[in-house]
Amino acid sequence: MEHPSSFFRFYPCALLIVLLFFLPESVFAQTRSLPRVLIIHSYAPKSLISQPQDEGIAQGLAESGFVDGKSVEIKRFFMDTKRTYTRPDQIEARSKQALAMIEDFKPDLVFTVDDNATRTVMLSLVDSDIPVVFSGINAMPEMYNHSRRFMENRTHPGHN
Repeated sequence: MEHPSSFFRFYPCALLIVLLFFLPESVFAQTRSLPRVLIIHSYAPKSLISQPQDEGIAQGLAESGFVDGKSVEIKRFFMDTKRTYTRPDQIEARSKQALAMIEDFKPDLVFTVDDNATRTVMLSLVDSDIPVVFSGINAMPEMYNHSRRFMENRTHPGHN
């Protein structure tokens, strides 16, 4: 019969191997190595509005040391509200899809590009834990501020 102490030597080793096999799935998946950025465009990819804004955001991030796939993970969502999803109910549905993507992706920073993304997505994130940068809006920011207060003033915006 095997001595009981050999069981106590084998058991911790076996347990460690089992834990190491399963931990990456549960524990390590929760820790991210790269910061995440989500860019939400009002329009379609390659549009005359979305493409230069997207390139400018990526270039600005890269110049600050955040290179997509190396030091930051960038995802994009195109609401396509100029040609495809133009009715108010469709725009609202697309904004809900963008917000669901935010929930799933858990970005560290969100960019909204142009008015529909800013009005429907950015305003929904006011005072959340997610910093939001908006650009390319035609309306004055103060107009959106009347709908949902997101800035104190242009010099000191406040909020997130």
